[in-house]
Amino acid sequence: MVVLVLCVLLVPAPAVGAGEHRWQVLDQQGQPLPNAVVTLRDGVTAPPLPDSEPAIMRQRGQQFEPRLLLVPVGTLVSFPNEDATAHHVYSFSPTKPFELDLYKGDLHPPLRFDKAGVVVLGCNIHDAMRGVIYVTDAPSYARSDAQGMVTLPALPGEQQELTLWHPRQISAVPPVAWATGTPPPALIVAVNAPAAPVVRGLANWRKARAQAR
Repeated sequence: MVVLVLCVLLVPAPAVGAGEHRWQVLDQQGQPLPNAVVTLRDGVTAPPLPDSEPAIMRQRGQQFEPRLLLVPVGTLVSFPNEDATAHHVYSFSPTKPFELDLYKGDLHPPLRFDKAGVVVLGCNIHDAMRGVIYVTDAPSYARSDAQGMVTLPALPGEQQELTLWHPRQISAVPPVAWATGTPPPALIVAVNAPAAPVVRGLANWRKARAQAR
C-alpha cells in the first residue's frame, strides 16, 4: 500500500464582511483543497437547529451524492435511490450505525442523526460506493469549495475554537484556540491517501458487520 502524506494549510484570507471570517485550505503543493470541514465555537453561541426538511444523500450513478454531507446535530437525512439498480446502504460508524435493506426509490423513511461525529457510508452491493455524513454541534461551520475557500459566520464570544477536518486526514486534529480581534491562526494537518479498504461480496460484508457489533 502506498501512502501519500500531504500537509494541509488553512490560510487566512481577507474578511468578506463584518460578520464573517474567510480562509483558503491548501495542500502541500499549494493547490486548493475542497471538502475540508471547518468549525468555529465560542463557548457562548448555541448550535443551530436542524432544518425542518430532511437533508438528502442521493444514490445516483452508483455513487453517493454528495460525497460529503455536512449537517447539524438532529438533522433528518433521506437516502433516495435514483438508480435503476437496488442498493443496500449501511454504516458501521459508532456515530450512527444503521442499515437500509436492499431497495429502490424512497422505500425507507429518513433517519435522524442526533450525535456529532463522522458517519461513513457504504453499499454492500457496490463496493466502490463511499460517502460521508459529517454531523456537527458547532454553531458556525462550512465546507471548503472547489477553490478551497471557506466562509464562516463570526461568533460574539471573546475566545474562539477553530477545528479542521478532511476525509483524508491521518489522525484527529487538535482544536486551535484563538482570541477574537486577533489574526486567525493558520492550521496544518497531515492527511494521507491510502487505497480505501473495500469489503467485497455479501459474505465478507456480513463478516465485517458482525465484527463491528
